[in-house]
Amino acid sequence: MIDFIRRRNRTIALTEDENGDSSDAFFDRRGNWKPELRSALCRPLDSLEREEFRCILRACLDELPTRQPDVFVRREMKGQSTGEICKALEITASNAWVLLHRARRRLAITMNSRWQQQASK
Repeated sequence: MIDFIRRRNRTIALTEDENGDSSDAFFDRRGNWKPELRSALCRPLDSLEREEFRCILRACLDELPTRQPDVFVRREMKGQSTGEICKALEITASNAWVLLHRARRRLAITMNSRWQQQASK
């Protein structure tokens, strides 16, 4: 993620659509991680960058409204299925997808902002 953000920031400015949505930089139209970002996430980072990334991610997750971090962490980090998430959190599948979409959008915006702040220090 860090390499992707650095590369992107060097080449183009983050574009936003009419809704101010910068999630296009991280997710495709179906809400899945973009392939180049997924491969960047799989590359090893040095320990300092990895810890900085984790701190920023934790802070951004803490800022999300109720239920959004739970759904995001279960789906993206733990790899749980929608059915497992719905059962554990006692929500419907459509509610899970809405929460996941909102979490992804908000994380994309807040992580980009915080990472730029961190890089400028």
